[in-house]
Amino acid sequence: MKHDPLNHFLLDEFPYLKEHYAFVKDGVFDLDTPSSVFYEEIFLPYLLSAYEKKDEKEVHHCCLFIEGLLTDEEEARNDIAMNAVLLPLY
Repeated sequence: MKHDPLNHFLLDEFPYLKEHYAFVKDGVFDLDTPSSVFYEEIFLPYLLSAYEKKDEKEVHHCCLFIEGLLTDEEEARNDIAMNAVLLPLY
């Protein structure tokens, strides 16, 4: 299998999620996991946790990341923002 580049993109932007990813992974997730599942199970809980902690700086960082995905020319990034992040939030 080929590692999903969108998963790497997320972990590159949020390096501290690597610890969370390693904890949650426990044989269930790896970098080949479809990005839609990876973002819903790794990024979305992180965003909600930052919101609940009232960590405005990190929520802002997450929102800028989502905005970047939405405005990227690559359709896969747009899709992941809409279907794995915004749609579940809605």
